[in-house]
Amino acid sequence: MRRVTVLLALALAGCSTGADGAWVLDDFLADGEAIDVVAPVTMQVEADRVSGSSGCNTYSGSIGTDGGAVVVSDVAVTERFCEDTDVMALEARFLEALVAERWDVEATDDALTMVAQADDEPGIDLPTTLDFRSAP
Repeated sequence: MRRVTVLLALALAGCSTGADGAWVLDDFLADGEAIDVVAPVTMQVEADRVSGSSGCNTYSGSIGTDGGAVVVSDVAVTERFCEDTDVMALEARFLEALVAERWDVEATDDALTMVAQADDEPGIDLPTTLDFRSAP
């Protein structure tokens, strides 16, 4: 299994981040709390674009680097209402984390892990983590 750590300087130079591919969210940890993944959440990364399903709606945006971190920005989301409140809650938490955090990213052939970088504020910092597996 090949292990690729995203080198952000290379990404800035136009090289692949190593995260290109289709991914399905397996585990989601936000502020030390496990979030139930009650609906399929997907992420497709191609060069500087990211898109997927956030549980109920679809999203797309930009993915790039900034000062040693992977960042997702300019995200557009469809506005479909989903009756399942658990799915809507998952979607809101996922999208909020995706665009609010600066990520350290590590990828293998079959897994992608995104760990939010610690902020500089004092106190306990419990990282947000998104663990994906390769989509079939």
